Amino acid sequence: MSSKARLVLAGALLALVSAPALAVEVVLGFTSLPSAQGWTYSADGVNVPGTGTGTNNDVPETTVFSLSGGVLHMDTVNTGVGFQSAGSNTYSLPVDIDPSLPFTMEMTARVTAEAHFQAANQNNFFGFFFAARTGDVQYSIGLGPANVQNSDGTTIAFDNTSFHDYRLEATPGAPGPDFQLYIDDVLRLSDDPRAVLDVSRLLFGDGTGGTNAVADITAFRFFQAALVPEPGSLALLGVAFAGMGFGRRRK
Repeated sequence: MSSKARLVLAGALLALVSAPALAVEVVLGFTSLPSAQGWTYSADGVNVPGTGTGTNNDVPETTVFSLSGGVLHMDTVNTGVGFQSAGSNTYSLPVDIDPSLPFTMEMTARVTAEAHFQAANQNNFFGFFFAARTGDVQYSIGLGPANVQNSDGTTIAFDNTSFHDYRLEATPGAPGPDFQLYIDDVLRLSDDPRAVLDVSRLLFGDGTGGTNAVADITAFRFFQAALVPEPGSLALLGVAFAGMGFGRRRK
């Protein structure tokens, strides 16, 4: 067998014995605030003079987020946040996401109210959102009481005031759109991510100051699988490689 043929056969055998395994998994608990689980709370941005209650968005975590009965509650409408310019009140978690491999982000949530404080934000529904950034792009979904929106502004009508299961499946490099959003296992939106240069991380919360929201979250999970050889298959692969070497020596 020629050297080239042996290399081709080795690659094929390795692909056959590889199986998906979880490389990254993040599961949010609901007995403590995310900041007690390694997430970072951030209040970012500066108010336009005369439009908010202060010059800076420095609202503390416990003013925006609270826990009760296994439900994480977010309120940037009724809690005196008053942040009505560009900015956000979010949680983020650094995660080593491989931008070339598929991943899944799941959330059970509802959005019961929102308020638009600027004319330019009337069609912005990122008062509550969840997102994954992979270093150079962002996969994100914004939810309003009656709308679902991705980061490029594509919007569909949907009643989010009751709890639903939201599942974002990213398939980078696949033919067609790079991600699909399923709501209660029904495909609702397909699109491509938006270019965003940032560290690889997960985010959720109030994504914009001009649109505030009231939301509840009861489940959050992110996972990404990687192809790794199974131990038993590695033994078979070793036998195959030994066989290729024996065939070469016989020549």
